[in-house]
Amino acid sequence: MAFLSHNRRQNDSPNPLNSEGLSPIDGVRDIGRHFGFIRYITRFDIYVLCFMVGIGLYFIAPFEANPNLRLGLLGGAGLAIYIIYRRRAARQTIGLGVLFIIACLVGFLSGASHTASVNTQFLPEYDRAYTVTGWIEGQSQGRTGPRFMIRVHGVEGIDNPPKRLRVRSKGEGVTIGDFISIRAVMSGPPHPATPGGYNSRRAAYFKGLGGYGYAIAPFEATPPAGLSFAESCQRQLTRFRYALAQRIKYNAPEATAGLQAALMTGLRQDIAPEQVSALRASGLAHILAISGLHMALLAGSFYSLISLLLASIPVIARGRDVRKFAAFAAIIVATLYLLVSGASVATQRAYIMAVIMFLAVILDRQALSTRSVSFAALITLLLRPESLLSVGFQMSFAAVLALVVVYRYWADWQAERGWIFKGGIFTRLRNGFVSLSVTSLVAGLATGLFAIMHFQRWAKYGLMGNLAAMPVFTFLVMPMALVTFLALPFGLERYPLWLMGLGLEQVLWVATHIEGLSGAMLSIKKPPSLFIPAYAICFLLICLGRIGFKVVGGVAAIILAFIWAGSPTPIVRVSDQGRVTWQSDEGEYFTLNKRADRFGREQFLRGNGELAGDVLSAQKLDHCDSQGCVLSLRGQTLAIIETPDLLPEACETANLIILQKRAAGPRAKFLCNAKIIDPRALSTTGAVDLYVTEAGWEQRAARRIEGNRPWD
Repeated sequence: MAFLSHNRRQNDSPNPLNSEGLSPIDGVRDIGRHFGFIRYITRFDIYVLCFMVGIGLYFIAPFEANPNLRLGLLGGAGLAIYIIYRRRAARQTIGLGVLFIIACLVGFLSGASHTASVNTQFLPEYDRAYTVTGWIEGQSQGRTGPRFMIRVHGVEGIDNPPKRLRVRSKGEGVTIGDFISIRAVMSGPPHPATPGGYNSRRAAYFKGLGGYGYAIAPFEATPPAGLSFAESCQRQLTRFRYALAQRIKYNAPEATAGLQAALMTGLRQDIAPEQVSALRASGLAHILAISGLHMALLAGSFYSLISLLLASIPVIARGRDVRKFAAFAAIIVATLYLLVSGASVATQRAYIMAVIMFLAVILDRQALSTRSVSFAALITLLLRPESLLSVGFQMSFAAVLALVVVYRYWADWQAERGWIFKGGIFTRLRNGFVSLSVTSLVAGLATGLFAIMHFQRWAKYGLMGNLAAMPVFTFLVMPMALVTFLALPFGLERYPLWLMGLGLEQVLWVATHIEGLSGAMLSIKKPPSLFIPAYAICFLLICLGRIGFKVVGGVAAIILAFIWAGSPTPIVRVSDQGRVTWQSDEGEYFTLNKRADRFGREQFLRGNGELAGDVLSAQKLDHCDSQGCVLSLRGQTLAIIETPDLLPEACETANLIILQKRAAGPRAKFLCNAKIIDPRALSTTGAVDLYVTEAGWEQRAARRIEGNRPWD
C-alpha cells in the first residue's frame, strides 16, 4: 500500500511525463519527419540555424531593441515554451514552428545583449587634439607608416574614454607593452565609405576601438598605472608574442622571416607587400590568416606524433586507448597556439572546432559531423554574435560544412564498394593526393563566392595554386612550425625554421608564377543588398538537402547570379566631403582631386568591377574649368560647382548639382529646379552613390538616415 500511495503522490504531482507517457522532448523528436528533405542535419542543427537567423535579423534591423522590449520578448518566449511542453496538441500543431521562432528570438536577444554589454564610447567625429595615456597593445603597418593600438587608461577632457585608440606614429624608442603618453589629433571611426560597403564603424564598436588619428608629438614614457589581473596577464602575453616574433625573425631566413613570424604568432606587419600581393593573386592568401587550416595542421600533427609515440610503448598501448591521451595533449597545444597567435576571431573559431573534434575522440563520438560544426558555430556566436557578419566566419564554416558533407558522401560511397583501407602504399599515396585535391576543390568552391561577394576579387587560378602549394604547406611548413615551437626552449629553433623557410620559398615561387599569368586576378562588381544571406540559404540547401532540394538550391543560386550580373552600378560617387568621382559614357573614370578620397574611390571602383585604380584628372577636360564641371552622363546633366554663387547658372542647365563648399540657402534651393547635394545634406547621408534610371537620378546613401544603432 505504501508503494501504491507513493505512486499516487507521484501521479498527482507535476510530472514532466504527460498522460500518454511522453516526455516534453518527445514533442520535437518527430522533427525528422517534418524536415525529411534534409539528409544529414539534426534537430540541434536546425535550432542553431534559427539562432543564426535571429542574430542576422538583429543586425539588419533599422532600430535598437530597448531593454523593456527585450524583457518582454524573453518572457513571451518562456511562456510559449511552457505552453508547448504542457500541451501535447500544441506540440503537434504549432509547437515546432514556435520553437523555431523562439530559437530566432533567442538569437535576436543574444545580439542585443552582447551589443549593450560592449558599450564602446566613440570620440567626436571631428578632428581634435587629445593627450592619451595607456600602454601599447599592438602594432600594424599602414599605407603611411606604423600604426599603434593603445590600450587606453585616460584621455584628456573625456570622463568615459574608449577602451582602445589607434594612432599613426613613427614609434621611435618604444616597444610593445610600454606605458606611454602621446599627443595626437584624433576623431571617431569613419562611417562606411560606400553604400552597402564595409562598415568600419560597426567593426570598431565591437573591438572597443573608439577613434583613429595621428601623433603630433613623440611617445613619452610614463610610470606604469594600476592594472587589473586580467589586463596585466594580457599585457605580459602581448609582450611575449612580440618578443617571440622578433626571435623568429632573427633566426629565420631573411626572405621568409616575416611570413614565418606571421604563421606562428599572428603578427603580420613584417610581411613584404609583394608577397601578400602574390598570395592573393594565386588564391593562397588564406594561409596568412590563422584559422582552421593552421590549427588543424599544428594540433593534428601533434596529435599524430603523440599517438605514434604512445603506440610504440607496449605497456601503454595494450591497456589504454592512446588516442585519448593524444587528443588531450593536442587540446593543450591548440590552447597554447591560440594564446601565442593572438586569439583573433578566426583563430577562436578554429580553436573551438579543434577542441570539439578532440573531445569527440576522448568521448568516443564522431569527430566530424554537422552537429559538431553547428556546436562550434553556436559557441562562436554566443561569444561574438557580430562575427556572423564577417567574411571569416562565413568562409570558414562554409568550407568545414561542405567538407563534412562531401566526405560523408565519399565515405558512404567507399563503404558500399568495400574500398576502405584497401591497397598498398602507392594506392594510399594516390588516395592521399586525391583527398588533398578534393579538399582544395571543395573548400575553394564553398568559400570562393563568399570571398567574391565581400572583396569583389577572384583569383582565377586559385585551384591550381592550392594544388601546387598546399602539399608543401601541409607536410613541411606547418609541421616545421610545430617542431620550431618544441625546439624554442632548447635554443634549437634555427634548423626547423630553415626547413620551414625552404617550404615557404616553394609556396612563394608558385604564388609569384601564378601572379604573372594573364588575368590571374579578376574583378567582379559588388552584389545587391541582401544577396549574401539569400545565397547562404541556397548554399545550405545544396549542402544539406536531398536531391530535389539540392536542385532547388542550385537553380536559385543560378537565378541569383543572373540578378547579380544584371544589377546596375553607380556612375557617380560623392564622398562625405563633397569629392566627386564619375564614370564617363566611354567607361573612363575621372575626378577633380586625385589626392582626396583615395580609399573611398578605390571602394567605388572595386564595387563597379574595376581592378586598377586608374582614375584620370578632370582638370583638362573641355567641360571642366577652375569653377567646376558640367557633365552629360547617360542622358542626364550633372553640374559640379564649388560655391553657392555659381548656383543660378548651374540651375539653368543641370538636373543635378553637387555643391562642394558651403551649403545652399533655402531661397536658392526654392528657385532651383535641379536636385542639390551640398555639405549639409552629406553630413546626414555620408557618401552617396548616384545611378541613372528611367526616372532620372537615383541616390543611395552610405549612412543610415534613421535608426538608433549604437555604432551609427
